[in-house]
Amino acid sequence: MKNFVFYIETSNLLNNDDFKNLRKLYLPIVGTNAIVIYEYFNDIIEEKNKSLLNIEEICNQLQIDNIIFRDSLNKLEAVGLVHTFVKNDNNSFIFSIIKPSNVEDFNKNPLLKSHLIKLIGQTKFEKIYFEQKEKFINKNNYKNISKKYQEVFSTDFEENLTKIDDSYSTIDLVIDTFETHDENISKLPSSHFIKYLMKRNASWYENQLINSMLKMGFHDSTINLFLDFSFRASDLINCPYLSKIAQDFRERKIIHFNDVKHELLQIEEFKKRKYSKRNNNFKNNFLEKQNEITTMTEELSIEDIFSDDDIKEMF
Repeated sequence: MKNFVFYIETSNLLNNDDFKNLRKLYLPIVGTNAIVIYEYFNDIIEEKNKSLLNIEEICNQLQIDNIIFRDSLNKLEAVGLVHTFVKNDNNSFIFSIIKPSNVEDFNKNPLLKSHLIKLIGQTKFEKIYFEQKEKFINKNNYKNISKKYQEVFSTDFEENLTKIDDSYSTIDLVIDTFETHDENISKLPSSHFIKYLMKRNASWYENQLINSMLKMGFHDSTINLFLDFSFRASDLINCPYLSKIAQDFRERKIIHFNDVKHELLQIEEFKKRKYSKRNNNFKNNFLEKQNEITTMTEELSIEDIFSDDDIKEMF
C-alpha cells in the first residue's frame, strides 16, 4: 500500500461497554492488530472529530507495516466496524468509525455470530451473551407501549410512504451467489440462502430459526440443508417443523454437514415410500370399489335400476 493521507470521522464516541464488546465479540474474529488500529483511530478522534493523517506516520507509531495495516483494515471493514470512502482522484480516503454492536444485536447477525462460535465455542458465547443480558432489568412481565413513528407522525408517515422508491425495498436482495445449487448451500450465509431460495428477505421467524439453530451448534451450511429440505418439500420455510427436527437431530448428535445431509435424504426417501404406498393403497381400493360396482350392475336388470316410468320414457 502506497503512502497516502486520510481522514477519520465518527458520529459517536465509544464508551466502556463499547470497548468491552469490541474485545469480547470482535477481537477473536479480526485479531489484535485490527483492534489496536481501531482503538488508535478512536483515540485520535477524541482529540479532533476530523483528523487528517498520514498512513506512514500511523504505521510507524503502531510499529506495523503497510501490509498488516491493510489486512487489519480489511477485517475491520468486513465486520462493519469501519466504512472506507475514497476520493475520485484516489489521493485521499475517509475512514468512518462505527460503534461495535452490543451482544443483543451481535446475536441477531447470523454471519458474525456463527464465525465467533466457531472460534470460541457455543458455551463461551452463551456466557458472554447472558452476562450482558443480566445487566438489564427483566422485562418479561412488562409490555412495550412505546409509540411507533407512524402513530406520532401520521401525516409525515403517509407522505413519506408515497415517496419511497420501489427499488429501495429490494436493494438488499442483491447478493453474490455461486454457480451451482450445492455451492450456494455450502457457502452462503443462511440469511442470504433464504434470499436466494425465496427471492425475499428472511422473515423475523426465519431469522429466529437461524439463530436458534446456531445456538444448537449447527453451522450455516448445515442450516441451509434444513432450509433447502423444507423448500423442496413445500415451496416454503416451515419454521416450526424445521425447529422440531433440528432439536431431534441435536439430541441424536447429528450435527455435522454430511451426517445431516444423509439423515435428511433418509427422511425424504421414507416420505416417498410412504406416499407411494398410500397412493397404491388408494388405487387398489378404488379399483376394488369399481369392480364391486361393475359386478353389482351386471347382476341387476334394467328394471332394478330404473322405475317403470323411466323405462317407458326411454322407449
